[in-house]
Amino acid sequence: MNTLQQRQEIDEIATCDPEVLGYGYSDSQHPWHHDPAIDHPRDAWLDFVDHLRATLPAAPTILQIGLGRRGGSHLALTTLGGRVVAVDGDAAAIARLGAAARFRGDPEDLVLGDGRDEATSTAVRARAPHFDCVVLDGDGTRAGMAAAWRRWAPLVRAGGVVAIVDRTQAVGVLAPRYRVDAFVAELARDRLEPCGVRMQRFGAAAAIHAYRQHERLCADSSDTPAAAADPEAPAVLGVGDGFARFTALGGCFAVAVDEAPYCPLRASRN
Repeated sequence: MNTLQQRQEIDEIATCDPEVLGYGYSDSQHPWHHDPAIDHPRDAWLDFVDHLRATLPAAPTILQIGLGRRGGSHLALTTLGGRVVAVDGDAAAIARLGAAARFRGDPEDLVLGDGRDEATSTAVRARAPHFDCVVLDGDGTRAGMAAAWRRWAPLVRAGGVVAIVDRTQAVGVLAPRYRVDAFVAELARDRLEPCGVRMQRFGAAAAIHAYRQHERLCADSSDTPAAAADPEAPAVLGVGDGFARFTALGGCFAVAVDEAPYCPLRASRN
């Protein structure tokens, strides 16, 4: 499969089953109906998958922390021809993906659990002790992403790819409060650059950052950059008319009631 064919297949995944998988990409949604199959901007996601195709070995083993809104990104990663192990805390999302017509993997590779828990780490290692790539997309806060990096990045083989998804910069007024990009910048400065490793960025406000794993980082990720604690979540103003309303930095915003409680990943979808 060449690059063009792979992009066409991913576009088919994004549009083949609106009822089960949603439709399209995060940047192709109507304001009144946000339900993308792949919860990333199209160009950023396709460029990232192209990068993995050019960088990883044939039939790579990939670890995905967080399935996204509908799981279409998981199906897209399987187009690389390898095995994709995924971790998500939403049992309904895992069941829905496992039942999707386009799902071709092993249901046992869909791990229900909290990516922060040791039990989940043990379950993942039982399936594969090492990976060619890890995609960290399960937390939208600076401290949470730092903790995910400490736990999961060392599982990537030297020469593999570690990817960090940051949607917080797409949330305008909330971006300074959560700053996943600040963790990415500190990681690049304090850990990657001393090893001669360069961080790449795919996308703009909602971005995927990726770097090639270095053997010094495989052994230990315990000394992550010192990150400030995440601030308290915005206060709830009230719930009504199908929306929960929150305050943030002197302003306010609303998310659908079924999206509460607040987290930056959810706010980025509004």
